[in-house]
Amino acid sequence: SDLSGPVERGHRNNAKNDGDKRDESKIPHIYLTVSQNSTYYIKKVLIFQAKCSILIDKISHRRYYMLYAEPTELKGKRCDIFSASNMSFPYHIHRTYEIMRVVKGTAQSVVAGVKREVPAGESVVVFPLQYHSFSADASSQILAYIFAPEFIPEFDSLMKNKIPQNPVFHIPEEAFALAEQKNVFAVKAFFYTACDLMARKLPVVPRTSTANLSVLDEIFLFVAKNYDTDCSLKTLSETLKYDYSYLSKQFKAKTGLSYKRYVNDYRVSKACYQLINEPEKTVTRIAADTGFETVRTFNREFAEVTGMTPLQYKNVTIAVL
Repeated sequence: SDLSGPVERGHRNNAKNDGDKRDESKIPHIYLTVSQNSTYYIKKVLIFQAKCSILIDKISHRRYYMLYAEPTELKGKRCDIFSASNMSFPYHIHRTYEIMRVVKGTAQSVVAGVKREVPAGESVVVFPLQYHSFSADASSQILAYIFAPEFIPEFDSLMKNKIPQNPVFHIPEEAFALAEQKNVFAVKAFFYTACDLMARKLPVVPRTSTANLSVLDEIFLFVAKNYDTDCSLKTLSETLKYDYSYLSKQFKAKTGLSYKRYVNDYRVSKACYQLINEPEKTVTRIAADTGFETVRTFNREFAEVTGMTPLQYKNVTIAVL
């Protein structure tokens, strides 16, 4: 069994490494470029705020940034709205519906391997378990609207086993104005209005090969769900019922990272999000909420990934915004 293949129930602990047969050309890559005129810290913000893991292209030895897990989380809520300005989300996957609205400037989206420019006034619609990326420069203004499938089950049922033919979709400003009223009824009205528009006007096509997630996908989703608690390789092995050493070797072969390195990178990415979007939280609280046992470990890992301390990162990003 190969980590990149569909999940097969049973016989997992007997899995053996038959060699990496995956076609590397099919691995989705997303490259990030930063203006040479940017300052050192702004470069760090634009790159590392992307919530990414650093992988090494074995053939060309070029560094690129890639993410397989969800960049945001609902934390028990069924819907959420937040500013994604000055934030980039490399390739990732999550179980929620997502609308990324470009208010000012331009952005770039990659959905199912297809890159598109997204001008101001347009949005990108992503369905659950669709690999996608989203990036914009510091001068752009982006708002993200996400909701769980169970929030509007009728829409989820209608769109089951379907995906947008073209994820760039126009939602009128008067619809978004509902979400800006900051009361629960207006916000719910926005999401229902958006679903009504998508149900009537968004062209969709049948989804292919989504019934089974690959084992690699399950690893990324496991980390996304458990990064703030016990996310050890031992627990992962027990959960997925695969041999411990097999998972470790295959994960390293597929991603170029150790499993522990990936988990810490993912935790730092969550910390980046909380530093910006939950400013009332202390560094100590964020360290605990993202799964780090001590503040010292958190500071060390944060500096390893971003090149700066959590407070430097927070201050520089707020200055940019």
